[in-house]
Amino acid sequence: MSPVIPNEKLDDHRRLILDAAEKRYRDYGYGKTTMAEIANDAGMSAANLYRYFKNKNEIGCACAKKCMGERINQLRLVVRKPGLSAVKRLHAYVQGSLAYNYENAGTNQKINDLVQKILNERKDLVYEKVETEIGLIAEILAQGNSSGEFSVPDVLVTARHVQAAIIMFNVPTFLGLYPLEQFQAMANGVVDLILTGILSK
Repeated sequence: MSPVIPNEKLDDHRRLILDAAEKRYRDYGYGKTTMAEIANDAGMSAANLYRYFKNKNEIGCACAKKCMGERINQLRLVVRKPGLSAVKRLHAYVQGSLAYNYENAGTNQKINDLVQKILNERKDLVYEKVETEIGLIAEILAQGNSSGEFSVPDVLVTARHVQAAIIMFNVPTFLGLYPLEQFQAMANGVVDLILTGILSK
């Protein structure tokens, strides 16, 4: 019977494994990476690696969630930055999301491929990602209602519509079509269009 690993040690080891896996995925891609290589990069045996992750797919899912979490954390900072009006915050949210996705689409193609592969297999992770984004947009809309800038009868339903309207700026497939400046102008135009429907009269 394997010894019980304390939670803090488990977290440390899992973090070490995920860091090693992510670096290897960035360099070689998910498909060309083996569990043995990840274990070696993490400074442990392959047998020890299996104590923390059942298989490579589980590591890939954890890496994809970590990458998506980093993006969400950046957007959360935008949503909760002090001193912005709701109008400016909505623009900042969409532009921040676009900038993050555009940069990563160009520099982290192998990681983007991993995330896309995992999302294709794990719809639950897609729903979790989308619901988190909707929640952040709903925060902006609720702030706008409170400040009198917006008149949004149903914040959550409207947040879903806003999220659907800006989806083009979140999908790596589209981000190779135009230069960043053109996407930025398009994003501003979409937000301005949304604002015409929710601004207080």
